[in-house]
Amino acid sequence: MRSFPHLLLILVVFLILGNARAQSKPLLINCGSDFSTNVDGRSWVGDSRPDGANFTVSSPGAIAPAPKAAAGGEEDVYGDLYRTARVFNASSSYRFRVAAGSYFLRLHFSQLFSNLSAKESVFDVTANDLKLISKFSVPGEVYWRNSEINSTSNVIVKEYLLNVTSGKLEVEFAPDAGSFAFINAMEVVPVPGSSVFDSVNKVGGVGLKGPFSLADSGIETMYRVCVGGGKIERKEDTRL
Repeated sequence: MRSFPHLLLILVVFLILGNARAQSKPLLINCGSDFSTNVDGRSWVGDSRPDGANFTVSSPGAIAPAPKAAAGGEEDVYGDLYRTARVFNASSSYRFRVAAGSYFLRLHFSQLFSNLSAKESVFDVTANDLKLISKFSVPGEVYWRNSEINSTSNVIVKEYLLNVTSGKLEVEFAPDAGSFAFINAMEVVPVPGSSVFDSVNKVGGVGLKGPFSLADSGIETMYRVCVGGGKIERKEDTRL
């Protein structure tokens, strides 16, 4: 009988540690789909049937199918994810249950639909009340990007580094009046190690650190450069 409190304590500790590990795993969402799929060597959960995954959708919205994309670029690697999209004609949110820490949030958009015109879509995206994108037009950004780098891709992937201080990450899609918002796929990937938002080395400060004032903000990725090393794919972010 004396050992019972110790067994109870060990059980509670195991439950807490197990829950923390579960919350820190990447969450990969196949939006507008009722089944999971393996893409890029990773399993993506359909948001119509999350099967116990740590997220909910505030509104079911609608599902928009898309034709099979032509080969090339992102479409080759992630093509199955761009066959469906979750569409919202009113403000709607994905709510993720996550542990506090730093996360990559990736939003996948394709401008190809079978029964909708992406040109009619203009919307904002917010994460935990932080505005990430305002008046976003996927075809507009695809056109600008392709004209700048001579690309023919129909896909845009927006990546952000966010600091989450609570137990949730809420990503809201808010369409303009008379328009709609949509999303093809989402990634919520924990950044290993201590938060990158805590402090920074001062330039010329001989190792002195100063406060980093982005704890309540975020960073949009413009380029991914591994200085002094080889290429690191998105699926290998745990190596960072």
